[in-house]
Amino acid sequence: MSGSNDRSFNFEAAPELPGADRLSKYAFGGIRRLTHRLWDFTIEGRDNVPLEGPAIITPNHLSFCDSVFVPAALPRRVWAIGKGEYMDSWKTKHLFPAMGMIPVDRSGGDAAQAALDTAARVLEGGRLFMIYPGGHALSERVPPQGPHRRGSPRDSLQRSHRSCWARRNARRPAA
Repeated sequence: MSGSNDRSFNFEAAPELPGADRLSKYAFGGIRRLTHRLWDFTIEGRDNVPLEGPAIITPNHLSFCDSVFVPAALPRRVWAIGKGEYMDSWKTKHLFPAMGMIPVDRSGGDAAQAALDTAARVLEGGRLFMIYPGGHALSERVPPQGPHRRGSPRDSLQRSHRSCWARRNARRPAA
């Protein structure tokens, strides 16, 4: 990762945010271990992520796997906006918030404001916040809608938080 095998990780407690229960720490730790054992990560830019203080992570969203690989590669815990439809399924409505997902109502207008307010609390608490500027994963777009939209959440434009980049390339290790 970033030219080194440093996989140190800081699981920041945040009882006021999604993922505050015990499930979060164990689920996230298990997913980190599993992804690092099953896939060979090459992370570029991990050293750009600050070890403390607020930052906004804005990776490209190529597939659902980005929501697993990117947080697993970061040196500290991250909270992220996720589509509110995940709260409709028994398979995801407990696990995803435990992993730090902030559900967003995508119906338009001010419906997303509660999620953006939570994102602001994440940053004001000195933590990492992740959002995909392009919205949906490219694989979910039918037909593809061209290149990713550029920009960060409107919340980041109103504050002067550090923005970071990292790119992941993951492949199954050779047997």
